[in-house]
Amino acid sequence: MTESKPLTVTWQYNKPLGYGAFADVFRATEQSSGTVVALKVARVSGKVKRTPLAHEGRVIQLLQGHPAVPTLVGYGRDPHFDYLALELLGGTLKKQIQEKVEALRISTVARISEQLLSALEHLASHGVVHRDINPANILLCPSDPSRIRLIDYGITRVLRPCSQESVRRFNASGQPLLVGTPDWCSLRVHDGYGDPRSRDDLESVAYTVTFLLFGGLPWRPPPGGESLERHISRIHVFKKPFGSAHLAKFPTVFAELLDVARSGSGDIKYDIAALRAKMLLLARQSGEANTDPLDWSTVASSAFDAYVNPDIVQDEQEQQQEHEQERTLHGQTDADLFDMSYTAELWDNQNHTRDASLTFPAEEHAVLDDTLPRIVAVRVKPA
Repeated sequence: MTESKPLTVTWQYNKPLGYGAFADVFRATEQSSGTVVALKVARVSGKVKRTPLAHEGRVIQLLQGHPAVPTLVGYGRDPHFDYLALELLGGTLKKQIQEKVEALRISTVARISEQLLSALEHLASHGVVHRDINPANILLCPSDPSRIRLIDYGITRVLRPCSQESVRRFNASGQPLLVGTPDWCSLRVHDGYGDPRSRDDLESVAYTVTFLLFGGLPWRPPPGGESLERHISRIHVFKKPFGSAHLAKFPTVFAELLDVARSGSGDIKYDIAALRAKMLLLARQSGEANTDPLDWSTVASSAFDAYVNPDIVQDEQEQQQEHEQERTLHGQTDADLFDMSYTAELWDNQNHTRDASLTFPAEEHAVLDDTLPRIVAVRVKPA
């Protein structure tokens, strides 16, 4: 087996390009090639045996070669920090939409959908579930304007036998444990089912497509804010009645995507293949080729037709009162509640080891480690 050349990366400690649950992202340079890269930097105790960035590096290494997967440059670790270097990409799909507050053209949505479905097909073929597909984790590709990239594989999980999927998990408050981003996760994840499946990813793709079609989601937080637990609960209530009927004004393949994600059965690869073919046909009917740059021009966003659930409508004063009561009851900030909900599954703080279910089997990650390019030195330049 050919060993990768050890890498040295230099980065300037200034404003990050982005922030994540486990790491900040900085612009850096790989010294031997002069390539400008995106460097994820996470402060991690040396006692932690299986770190999030090490896991993410293995996942991306496993998935290399697909056009929706970012190019891996290298992974490294020192006594206090973890580093993961990836190709430098453009802005997020979320920012692209929110800055314009409008929807994308149908042909563009169809092309993005096809690329995401292709990525999901690739993940499923390698036995992993992403668990956090959303527009903030979809980046534009400056080197190929016809493509998007799916990023952030820190909580990607190895698929487990179906017999284990019925187990539900709860946090310290007795609420179903949610891992991922509330706006975009599946109904099963809202219900606390511990072992994810590829259809959960597919449902996240369906919500992402909804966002692109409408220029937003119907379960955005109201003015005034609310606690995280209330926010998650309200999103769940909104999602349950949301279905294909709310997508009826668009080509039928988009409603079919949501239906297949929620109620499909059998081998998902056949469902994905059929959906991809329909998305490609829809894009071709507009006269666009796969190699054409993605068209980011927008159309006026469509309002969700009377999508209001009276069971969760409250006036602003009542919301604020509930918010304060929850903070007093728990003696916690919203960030604390987030940590409790999001990380309870991820870490065993007593043993300083990551939940083994979130990592590859020992023999598999050993093989991946043998081929993972290594960052042996990270030099920090003052801002």
